[in-house]
Parts: sequence; C-alpha cells; structure tokens
Amino acid sequence: APPPINLPRVPSQAFDVFKNFYLAKHSGRILTLQPSAGTADLNALFYGGNKRKEGDDDDAGEGTSDGTKTKKHILCVNTYQMVLLLMFNTREKITYEEMK
Repeated sequence: APPPINLPRVPSQAFDVFKNFYLAKHSGRILTLQPSAGTADLNALFYGGNKRKEGDDDDAGEGTSDGTKTKKHILCVNTYQMVLLLMFNTREKITYEEMK
C-alpha cells in the first residue's frame, strides 16, 4: 500500500471535479486516487540573483522592481513532491514533522 497523503485543497478539489465527471459518464465504477502513480506539472517562479550586468545578453528572466531576476520554470514532479512543494506557497520554512 502506498504511503498516506494529505492533498492540499486545490488538487483535492480538482480530483473531486474529475471524479464527479467520470462517474457521471461511467456508472458502477469506482475511482480512487493513487498518489504513487501520479504526476503534476507545477508552474514555478524563482527569484534570485542580482540585476543583469551591462552587456549580459542571456535571457535569464525578467527583472523585478528591486532589481532581482525572476525565472519561470515548469516542474514535472510526482504527487508526493507536488504536495511538499505546494507547502512552500504558504511558508518559507517547513520542518520534517510538518511534512509527515
């Protein structure tokens, strides 16, 4: 059996919407979430680095008002990684106990 998982609100709601759609089309079936087999594509925005130096023509990302560079990425992760990464949307530091 896969380890238990506490899905955040948004992915849980998305699963519920799909589950209701699927079960409306296919009666008599059961749909269960298997987090060990799932993946997710997360849009991530990374902040860091200093303002570009003059003559630096690499397209490393857009700048913010304070001169910090931002770079967009799409992260392809498994379900467990998604849950842990989404925890960082609400706080900067997470303890191991909070991850359990």
